[in-house]
Amino acid sequence: MNNRLAVLEQLVERLDASQRATVQAPNEAPVAAPAQKAATAPTPSDGALAEVDRLHAAQDLDAVEQLLSAQDATCAEVLWRRARLLEARAQEAKVREGVAKCRHSATARAHLLDAMDHATKALAADAQNARANLWYAMMLEATARFDGTKAEILAASEIQAHLQRAAALDATDPWARHYLGHWSYEVATISWVTRRLASTLIATPPNATVDEAIASFEAAEAVAPGFSARNTLALGKACIQLKQSERAREWLERAAAVPPPPDPAALHLGSVADPASAEEVKARDAARTLLQGL
Repeated sequence: MNNRLAVLEQLVERLDASQRATVQAPNEAPVAAPAQKAATAPTPSDGALAEVDRLHAAQDLDAVEQLLSAQDATCAEVLWRRARLLEARAQEAKVREGVAKCRHSATARAHLLDAMDHATKALAADAQNARANLWYAMMLEATARFDGTKAEILAASEIQAHLQRAAALDATDPWARHYLGHWSYEVATISWVTRRLASTLIATPPNATVDEAIASFEAAEAVAPGFSARNTLALGKACIQLKQSERAREWLERAAAVPPPPDPAALHLGSVADPASAEEVKARDAARTLLQGL
């Protein structure tokens, strides 16, 4: 009998100890469950970015937007491509609404302001990214126009700095050189009134010459010969400005000619323009018109 009681007492003691081990003390902090890692978009692969570029070249903007939305929204490569997409959306809105300039369309303006925001974020994410610098400069120029000549003057030096940075960071990209030439040409040919206004706003107003514009346009041609009728047209116009008729004719004839289909890979990368695009067709028509006057 005594042995049975001893065995029962041992069993009770073991049971009590087991229960005490599983019961939380009243003043003990609860043990937190392991934190679940928040889901994040994947870092974009080269293949995903190449597909974005291919779709953008094909003007399948809905597909571009869908694919970009699945990528890391903090990545500079994604952010500048989203700025590019929004600029294309702005051009769509301009055409759809039948207005001459994006600033005349509320929808287009909203897209460009959003593009500027994404370009700014791209530059903040990676200041050494050539395309981030390029798209920041382009969108700064586009949105400065919304606020008139004064805003354009105040933004001019910053635009130039980022175009120069983009060209320095990517020796294979003709577009940074093209837009730097465009910037130089616009500054070199501004009116006397605008130049006087600039001198009242800035201690050292931006300055450039037509020769500097030509040098940038020619640098773009050296990187990618015949990449865009807009560049050869710009060279022709700059030569006309300097009264170099024969040189202008040579460039305008190149601009007016319909080029062969570009290499698809170069087209997808954006290093050459699509000859069938509205901008290229317009440039070829403008070159033909100028040739008639030479």
